[in-house]
Amino acid sequence: MTLPSDGMNTDPMTIEMAVTDAIDQSVRNTFQTMLGTDVVNISHTANNRFAASDSDGMGSDSDRILSIEMSWTGGLTGFLTLIVDTHSADRWANALLGGRECEEGHLVCREDRDDSVREITNLIVGGAKTRLEDFNLTMTLPIVRYVQPRSLDCTAASTDIRLIYRADSAKFALLASVNERF
Repeated sequence: MTLPSDGMNTDPMTIEMAVTDAIDQSVRNTFQTMLGTDVVNISHTANNRFAASDSDGMGSDSDRILSIEMSWTGGLTGFLTLIVDTHSADRWANALLGGRECEEGHLVCREDRDDSVREITNLIVGGAKTRLEDFNLTMTLPIVRYVQPRSLDCTAASTDIRLIYRADSAKFALLASVNERF
């Protein structure tokens, strides 16, 4: 779904809905194409803050959570953050890399995990960018950060869009902020 860039139909809620729809479609396509799995959207909210409690099911409080961040500029500015626990990220990396094990006996090496979640995030944002082509968006490279679940309140302080998914046994979230440029 794209909105005209001629100044018509640019209500902020309409833009947020278009961005939400573009991200959702891209998530579904990316997971089906790259990981061969369907995702179920378990929470789809605009104008609602992500709270640490939303990370329930993403590992224990002592586990590290991956926060993969990208920003975009153009007719819209904002960011997208993928949040996933390390165990799920390891399984995604294993699926993308064809079951290759790390030398230390772990499911995957940290470098492979980071590269895989960067690629998944890049594909999701790239797919959303294509669906929002009228906004002529450019995006940054994804940055992977390891955070504690309770620190996500600060990470998402300016979030406009919150999507929480389940894919197989993995639970993950996408947070996005969007601002129209004039």
